[in-house]
Amino acid sequence: MTLSVEVETAKRERALVLPLASLQSQSGTPNATVLVAQDGRASVRLVRLGLRTLEAAEVLEGLAQGDVVLMGAEPKPDARVRAKIQV
Repeated sequence: MTLSVEVETAKRERALVLPLASLQSQSGTPNATVLVAQDGRASVRLVRLGLRTLEAAEVLEGLAQGDVVLMGAEPKPDARVRAKIQV
């Protein structure tokens, strides 16, 4: 016999969320960095995180809706990039 339980500890409507794989963690802080495509170049951006799941994290500050976050191969900051947008 098995039992599976989901416990919802918090919920926010209309949150800006990123997959954990896109975050470069800053251990011990609520902050992380992400690579963003900006004017055809990779740019490092500091973000403040909120609620988290096992797969994603809410972004409270540092990004706006429509910003293009880079994932996969990690280019060096200021490298030229061409983003392929996936939803």
